[in-house]
Amino acid sequence: MISYWIGRAGGYLFDLAALVTGRQFPIRSIRIKKFCTGTQIAADKLHETGFSPRYSLEQGLERMIAADFQPNSQPRSRYPLPVILYPPSVWRGLSAFFVAGGFG
Repeated sequence: MISYWIGRAGGYLFDLAALVTGRQFPIRSIRIKKFCTGTQIAADKLHETGFSPRYSLEQGLERMIAADFQPNSQPRSRYPLPVILYPPSVWRGLSAFFVAGGFG
């Protein structure tokens, strides 16, 4: 078994290779993160809150598979650029922010 962080680093390498080559690879950092994340929920407690699912389980699976495996689908990212491509001014601003104490 490999370490989670080694797996994520490998996923980031594939993300970078996809960015450079323009090809999509089956291994992505987000998939490794999803694979390692716990997804168990107590459905009965969820229904007690009044939650009503937008999609049935079958519809949700169909939508997820279509989004993940469509030839033209692009991976969603919360960052507009890979972190390594941000200009030095961004890095200086971030380091100054954290040296000053961050949010606290």
